[in-house]
Amino acid sequence: MLRFVLAALLLCAPALADLHDDLLETGRDMRGLDLDDDGAPELRAVIPVDGTARETEDAPLALVLIEARLLESPGGMTDLRPHLDTYLDDLADEGWSTAAVSCDLYGGDRHQDGPTLLALREYLRAVHSARPELRAALLIGAFPDAHLVRQVNWWKHGPITLNAETASERIYDDEEGIDYLRSYPESVCFRTDLVLGDLDGHWEDLYHLERTAVPYVIAAFPEGRAAAGFGPDAMEEGTVEFEDFFFVNDGEYRIHTGPDGRILVSPLPSSHAECAPDDLLQPNPMARPEVLIGRLDARHASVIPDPDLTDAHGRTLLADDGTPQVLEFDSEDDAPAPRSYY
Repeated sequence: MLRFVLAALLLCAPALADLHDDLLETGRDMRGLDLDDDGAPELRAVIPVDGTARETEDAPLALVLIEARLLESPGGMTDLRPHLDTYLDDLADEGWSTAAVSCDLYGGDRHQDGPTLLALREYLRAVHSARPELRAALLIGAFPDAHLVRQVNWWKHGPITLNAETASERIYDDEEGIDYLRSYPESVCFRTDLVLGDLDGHWEDLYHLERTAVPYVIAAFPEGRAAAGFGPDAMEEGTVEFEDFFFVNDGEYRIHTGPDGRILVSPLPSSHAECAPDDLLQPNPMARPEVLIGRLDARHASVIPDPDLTDAHGRTLLADDGTPQVLEFDSEDDAPAPRSYY
């Protein structure tokens, strides 16, 4: 019996070492990844946590990515490791291969969730290349989110006012309404994991870091949509500004001059620029994730305030009775960064 147990352990050891070593090598290759070459790496380090690899042959792989500071038990927090081991054991019992990875990501004051998220995506792509069985990733801690802006060509019917409160104002307030074309950019999701989970899409091409003005058009056709070829009766153009966002433009259009000299607005077919080649073969082309993403984040939900942080009046984040209180500072420069609150 003892020989059988020893033999089984020896057979299991290489598989466990292989998963850990693959993650170690991948993390070594990705260490210090700086996608925008600004000298502040988005991915400072991704290191597998020793003793967390649990591998079963032919099982799908689920990675548990943990914010590095949580493994250090900050602020006297309870040691996370025993709970982590229990969770990994549960995943293994449910038929997953799994391992935990400590992630040290960009944590500066600049608003750049997009590059940090794209760098983390590059890591998942590298893991997927070495381990095609990767199917899921759970993010524990404060990880960046993707802000998704989408524009779509939308034929609508109803009352509409164009160029409101300007010399070019046109009001169509007929009770039955009119047909009009609306191509307008909107924030459709401030927190989406599609970008992170879609490993073969072209999201890096759709990202904008700086504040960007996205053009829009609204064109009125009181004679009906069928008369669109004769040009709009009136038109409103403008821009909407966004920053640190991924832009899915399903509302491409062309404003041009027709043979009779009239201005025309022509909606264009969507280029589906975010889609991978396989996605474009679908009856309804859309980006599809290869990796399922889950999150567990208690940041700002429960914190241990820094007792040394005081405002211009000497007040701390908690009053004497333990309740939160408002702090005031002499200037914006004197106010601490959010990550220094605890």
